[in-house]
Amino acid sequence: MSLITKYRPQTFDEVLGQPGAVKALRTAIEGKRAQVFALSGPSGTGKTTLARIAAKVAGCKPADLIEVDAATNSGIDKMREIQNMMLYRTVNGGPRAAIIDEAHGLSKQSWDSLLKATEEPKAGALWFLCTTNVAKIPKTMLTRCARIDLKPVADAAIRKLVEQVADEEKLSIGDGAIDAVVSTA
Repeated sequence: MSLITKYRPQTFDEVLGQPGAVKALRTAIEGKRAQVFALSGPSGTGKTTLARIAAKVAGCKPADLIEVDAATNSGIDKMREIQNMMLYRTVNGGPRAAIIDEAHGLSKQSWDSLLKATEEPKAGALWFLCTTNVAKIPKTMLTRCARIDLKPVADAAIRKLVEQVADEEKLSIGDGAIDAVVSTA
């Protein structure tokens, strides 16, 4: 298992450096105040991870989580397929969630097809639009979303995480290597 997979946060409390985003998302999910979310921010800040955690907290089972990379599945047919899947209740009666990663890559027709589904989402349907370029999401879509903006994680927090992982993995890493990892991250 890769380190990124092994140490990926599984709960809101494990998310690093995003206290405002975590609080907003936790409040919205636990209070059932929103069903459609736009998570934006730089690469590697935790948008997709937060969407997965939110779906899990809402009670979504792994089989009821649809995740698609819009960078390679940008067409209207894929969005219609997802919308159709979101119409049906789950076997256990819990919620169903769709995470559209790199949402800024969707075509205009795909966005248009999502307008009705996100304006009046079915009960138990959660939508997460994750993007590094929120300016490419149509304003008509953003008005339907609870918007959560993630910020770059502070170097000190990244350093602490790298040191913790190195310690848990029993790796001896010098300060120069840690500095390089922090700088790259």
